[in-house]
Amino acid sequence: MRLVVPDAYRDPRFFDNPLVTGNPRVCFYAGMPLRTSEGFVLGTLCAIDHVPRAMAVEKLAALELLAGQAARLLELRHAGHLLEQAHEEATASRRWFRVLLDQVPAMVGYWDPELRNVFANQAYSDWFGKPPEEIHGHHIRELLGEELYAANLPFLTRALHGERLEFPRTIETPSGLRHSAASYVPDQVGDTVRGIVVLVTDMTELQNTRAHERQLTEELERLVRTDVLTSLLNRRGGLELAEREGKRALRKNERLHVAMLDIDHFKHINDSHGHAVGDEVLRRVSQSLASAFRTVDICARWGGEEFLVVLCGTDAEGALLAVERARVRVAAIAELPCAVTVSVGLAEWDPAKKSIAEATAEADGRLYIAKASGRNCVVAAA
Repeated sequence: MRLVVPDAYRDPRFFDNPLVTGNPRVCFYAGMPLRTSEGFVLGTLCAIDHVPRAMAVEKLAALELLAGQAARLLELRHAGHLLEQAHEEATASRRWFRVLLDQVPAMVGYWDPELRNVFANQAYSDWFGKPPEEIHGHHIRELLGEELYAANLPFLTRALHGERLEFPRTIETPSGLRHSAASYVPDQVGDTVRGIVVLVTDMTELQNTRAHERQLTEELERLVRTDVLTSLLNRRGGLELAEREGKRALRKNERLHVAMLDIDHFKHINDSHGHAVGDEVLRRVSQSLASAFRTVDICARWGGEEFLVVLCGTDAEGALLAVERARVRVAAIAELPCAVTVSVGLAEWDPAKKSIAEATAEADGRLYIAKASGRNCVVAAA
């Protein structure tokens, strides 16, 4: 049974445990049992931290999967030990030996010093799509193919010289690519290596889980920088990109332009037509802004009905034309129960002289001048 303790300091079961009160001062704990295929618990795979934390369902699932893989690896190592012992036993034990290893969910094989197969369990046939008679007695090159054989030959040579090796390997099989963990164990008596025990564990499921976890992480990172209603960058995402663009412009000795846009009479729209219409206005304005500016420009919802735009690689005249184009495009929005316009404040941003916060404050000041000048206009100078 898995055990997750988000904060051991606050858990009545563990707050006075010596491992919590003293070294290693465990605060967060997530443990998964290392359970064999027969249900026996060998131990626990655990993740600990010195600070409280909550573990996402996906990460718990990944930890559980990793515990399963670790348990299987322990079983496989045990099976490998049985393989080495069985090789020393009488021929009468071979049938039991094969029945046992055919049940192991990994490739288990024995190769002589000439790299010809002496034993291969059923997993070899399953992975490579070959019957046992096309594996037993054949050189490993025939099984692996030239490319994989060339990649594995340095490891095989080292194992034949008595070195025990563990390494990852991707194998192309009839059923597709499989990610694996390989172990080469020399069968050595004194200075003589009589063969190599080969254990290859399928790690494809674990690799896929890790890839899926990376995708989820990337998606979460995208979501925390995106405004849900408008699909534009949110304030955090806009600021991060603006600061990054500011550093780039500073290196290239370029100037940027910052525009603050505000939907005119938005409170009146909400009060008169309801928040559903207000939300639709925000969406339609966002679409108009996104289409009016270039992909190199940064467009973000700053908050409420206010938007931030950072114009890159353009002079003052080009920036003014761009924001004027956006203002006209918003004013042309149709199929809404109300007219929609925006007021715009535009400021130059020289990253060598001012921060993004100072540039937005300057543009915001000009936005208020645009509001006081009758709205639905652009003010580019105080």
